[in-house]
Amino acid sequence: MLSRAGIHQEFMYANWLGVGCNINRDQVVELDLHGHSLRGTISPAISNLSHLTVLDLSVNSSNLQELELAGNNIGGELPSIIGDLSSNLVQIQLDENLIYGSIPPHISNLVNLTLLNLSSNLLNGSIPSELCRMGKLERLYLSNNSLSAEIPSAFGNVPHLGLLDLSENKLSGSIPDSFSNLSQLRRLLLYENQLSGTIPSSLGKCINLEILDLSHNKISGMIPSEVAGLRSLKLYLNLSSNHLQGPIPLGVE
Repeated sequence: MLSRAGIHQEFMYANWLGVGCNINRDQVVELDLHGHSLRGTISPAISNLSHLTVLDLSVNSSNLQELELAGNNIGGELPSIIGDLSSNLVQIQLDENLIYGSIPPHISNLVNLTLLNLSSNLLNGSIPSELCRMGKLERLYLSNNSLSAEIPSAFGNVPHLGLLDLSENKLSGSIPDSFSNLSQLRRLLLYENQLSGTIPSSLGKCINLEILDLSHNKISGMIPSEVAGLRSLKLYLNLSSNHLQGPIPLGVE
């Protein structure tokens, strides 16, 4: 879990404040640091706590800038109070865990966030449009979850977004035309979803786009010449396993 709610009563507390162990007292399973006015950064060594199931950092007047807990067995839901963490946070990396439930819209209160990585978890529900209020966001990874519904068109209002990875989910609907506003977009990964409709020709306005992967969807129609002709699109283009038709435009090799 990532919050104080529902702390298991079978935890045995060690001799250190806020540290809970299993019944045999040989594994740390709870770390409760709420309300201690923490400052600084979280040590990467916390990733060695492979049996950690409860992490509570709530109600801290902290100056935390990076929260990195990727590649653990952290489960439970993302609490809405995650949006009450330090406004100085610029990176959150919780990928490759066992976090389930929906993405709390309240996370958009972290207005200085430049990197949010929640990929490879068990998240479901829709992508909250409130995420698009984080105007400094540069990289967003939500891949390999079970997110559904449509991609919020409000992503077009995130001016510094350079990487958007929504691959390997259950997203439906069409690719938003508003992506054309993302002049900084370099990597757009939407493969292995249930997207339909056509490839918007407006993607041709993403003049810095280097990698585009729309494979394994239900996209139909023709490949727009505006997209195929992007000079920046030299690193990787994958449109396979869709329902595209018509001639291959000049520029696609």
